[in-house]
Amino acid sequence: MSDRRNICCGNGRRRGLRKIREGIEDIRDGLQDVRDGLDDIINNNICKGKLDICEGIRDIEDGLCDIIEGLNEIECDIDRNAQRDIQEGICDIREGIRDICEGLNNIRRGNGLAGIRDIREGIRNVEEGLCDIIKGLRDIRR
Repeated sequence: MSDRRNICCGNGRRRGLRKIREGIEDIRDGLQDVRDGLDDIINNNICKGKLDICEGIRDIEDGLCDIIEGLNEIECDIDRNAQRDIQEGICDIREGIRDICEGLNNIRRGNGLAGIRDIREGIRNVEEGLCDIIKGLRDIRR
């Protein structure tokens, strides 16, 4: 029977923290792609904007998966308060992804104003979620 604490030490912990850092960077890159796409749409370059937003969504989703995978590696180092913050952050990011996708669908249906509003709301939710995750990670036992 393996001791769960061993996973949190050494290579497993380092690997988990590296995955989390990579995930955070992917989400930041994805947010920038979504912002760039939104700017393109506002400037009437709809096709390029939609492509940028799709790429951003993929980066955000990949980043979130990396964060979750990394968290699973260091789970025993996370206290309840940090877990709550991180879980709220994950939920906010998922909600943000849904908002951005809904905005993109509205734009595809010709409802640009609602689409832009949804995408902006999605960006805010992803940013808030990322802040919650980072706040929770600060509480990880050293």
